[in-house]
Amino acid sequence: MQLSDKDMLTDLLLGTKSISTAYHHGVLEAANNRTRNAFIQLNNDELTFQKQIFDIMHDRNWYQVEPAQMTAASQQQQRTVAPQQMNVREDYQMEQRPY
Repeated sequence: MQLSDKDMLTDLLLGTKSISTAYHHGVLEAANNRTRNAFIQLNNDELTFQKQIFDIMHDRNWYQVEPAQMTAASQQQQRTVAPQQMNVREDYQMEQRPY
């Protein structure tokens, strides 16, 4: 069985997403700046390749993306930002407590 262009591009797209995730973890876990910078560069290259594949697929109507509703985007932002702000406040309050 021969794969279609769409199947090959879909496989490439999924592969680039997986590799990018691995590189991202490498950035987060790197013990020194040289290693971290190498993972950052590898990830940036992979993201560039992913974008090229996405653009080809999107142009051919093989990859459709639903536009995000502003309310959905705002809700996701709140879910992401609120816990971070809470942690900052807790850390600040902990620093202010007398020992």
